[in-house]
Amino acid sequence: MSDKELRTKSDKQSIEQFIHQVQTLPKGGGVKGRLIFALDATASREATWDQACHLQSELFLATKDLGGLAIQLCYYRGFREFKATGFVTETGQLLSLMNGVSCLGGRTQISRVLAHAVSETRTQPVKAVVFIGDCCEEPVMSCAIPPVSWACCAPRCLCSMRATMPMPGRCSSR
Repeated sequence: MSDKELRTKSDKQSIEQFIHQVQTLPKGGGVKGRLIFALDATASREATWDQACHLQSELFLATKDLGGLAIQLCYYRGFREFKATGFVTETGQLLSLMNGVSCLGGRTQISRVLAHAVSETRTQPVKAVVFIGDCCEEPVMSCAIPPVSWACCAPRCLCSMRATMPMPGRCSSR
């Protein structure tokens, strides 16, 4: 995929279409899957943090009646601060955890998110990892997980990044 094909942000129509699709899915029962929802909570995201929290809350409210999904909130911020909640199935509990996160200056820790996902998946399968951030300040190779680590556990990963300033030898969405 060329850089020109990457969308730099989701438009309101795309989000509303996704919410509509989720609302029309059949309702499920019991926990069938685990998802890690990881956030970059560094200071560079502070300007749009309220808007992001609102959109994420709408997304989780739209999926609340589906059931069958346990979500773990992970985030990093500050100096090497990385937090992971337990897996929750109640939308209200997830929203409360999510809205309790605030931004703090620090560098990205995407490699910790990925290592955590591997660790969790070895304990019990994780179906997907969703990461939302705005840049990657780590060397590309520190974010690469050796194939051996994923051999018995291969969750799907979806990353949404809006790069503000590419750095040589660093990850970038542009």
